[in-house]
Amino acid sequence: KAVAASVTMGQRAGRDEPPPPPAEVCARILADNEAGNAKLRTALEGLTSEAAYRPEAPGKWSVAQVLAHLSLTERMLQSWLDDATRGGGATIDDAPCTSPARIAAVLAGRPSPDALQERLERDQAETLEFLSKIPEDVVAFKPRWARVAYTALDFHTHSDDHLAQIARIRKTIGG
Repeated sequence: KAVAASVTMGQRAGRDEPPPPPAEVCARILADNEAGNAKLRTALEGLTSEAAYRPEAPGKWSVAQVLAHLSLTERMLQSWLDDATRGGGATIDDAPCTSPARIAAVLAGRPSPDALQERLERDQAETLEFLSKIPEDVVAFKPRWARVAYTALDFHTHSDDHLAQIARIRKTIGG
């Protein structure tokens, strides 16, 4: 059945203002990462490695796969930000972050849920380090800095997007 819908296009709040300076972007991301990682630790509490690798259903992800995806997304964010610093329009594509082969590579050796969260936290620290080293000429060119800053601010809370999925998987698998 065809459905007609009316859509109003807009922009995210604050996008008509200059982006915050690098130190403020980093401070916001650090605070959000710390809060998000605390929630993730709570979501993983008591999860055994065996349960972490049990998928929700055939063809669905396990908690370990979700954690691998989060790490891959954080690493791709670094690439998207690097592209934006060099003047490219960050081509945000989730395929590298959901690739079964890349997820399997992260999970080689069956790292524990704690090890996977530690990997994600290292990836997040690398993103912050990258942002703290953005050349001054990139920051001075406001359209380019806006692309970098807003890409970072839009994607750094990705872990929060998967908390409900982790809870659902855990409920389904009984872990």
